[in-house]
Amino acid sequence: MQKHKKKRLSFIVRTLFLCVLIYLLVRLVDFRELVDVFSGVSWGFAVLVLLTCILDLAVMGSKWNILLYAFGIRVPVRMPVIAYFTGRGFSFFLPSTIGIDSYKTYFMVKHKAGDIPSVLSSIIVERTIGMVSSFGIISLLLPFSIPVVFPGNNMNWWGAGLTCFLALCILVLLSLDLVKYSAIVKVRIPFIPESLKHKVKAFFTVLFQVHQAKRLVFIYFLASVAEKTLYGTAAFFSLRAIGHEFSYLAVLGVVPLISLLERLPISFSSVGVREGLYVAIFTSHGLTAAEALSTALIIRASEVVIVATSIMLWYMSGLSAATKNEVVSLAAEVDNVLERETS
Repeated sequence: MQKHKKKRLSFIVRTLFLCVLIYLLVRLVDFRELVDVFSGVSWGFAVLVLLTCILDLAVMGSKWNILLYAFGIRVPVRMPVIAYFTGRGFSFFLPSTIGIDSYKTYFMVKHKAGDIPSVLSSIIVERTIGMVSSFGIISLLLPFSIPVVFPGNNMNWWGAGLTCFLALCILVLLSLDLVKYSAIVKVRIPFIPESLKHKVKAFFTVLFQVHQAKRLVFIYFLASVAEKTLYGTAAFFSLRAIGHEFSYLAVLGVVPLISLLERLPISFSSVGVREGLYVAIFTSHGLTAAEALSTALIIRASEVVIVATSIMLWYMSGLSAATKNEVVSLAAEVDNVLERETS
């Protein structure tokens, strides 16, 4: 009952926050100008945005295959890629409490490509290292992002950026070595809220399992840092689509920061958050609010096309409503596995 109340409160807060964001955007943006901007969009660059987003999904699926291999799951690279593509559409029909990770777990288990604990463990590492890699690309590109976010700041950020990146590399390697002291998994962890203890224990349990393949996990980290540039590339093409020439490295530097902030649990699929951040950042560099919003909407439209295509493929594959019930059931089983493995 308490869990249900928290979910309901989260839904209300996200809805209110989304309404506030939409209200602010409506007040800031001249929608007649927005129509004019879209009427002059370069469709060649818009297609490049779509292709880059598709490539990003394919790379994410390929990266996940590295972690699956680390956990002893040997599958053709096309399987995790297909799981990513079909999951984007299928999760649209799932309850809001069940995300794409549950579908990915279901897909791999359904195709006998691994058991729930192994697949789930790979996803836990994927999510955690993926978050760290976001800070990695932000660190590397600090010299280009700081002047965009804080105009007029002429400090040399190369040293700070490289130092932060090397510190993150060491952190990843140390976290994999620290699991030798795996007693932390079996004892009570002090000073951590009860709601986070299962997640913390699950993470260390998983690291202990993957310790022997830490080289693969570090390769995954580096691949994730490189993959983060694709989202920035899509934003660069989107800016070109509306006729603005912006420094490619500056866009690469600032977009991962936007992507990181999009993950905050304050909206639905980052709707409103991304658009607001694009308006806030790019209007200080010569774009009007309508142009900045258009840049974000072109990327959003590409994602909608991908989801629509995924839904079409889902229907064409002959999957029935029973599949949805199976995923929901598996999601409950995933929760049980997490609780059992970390208790």
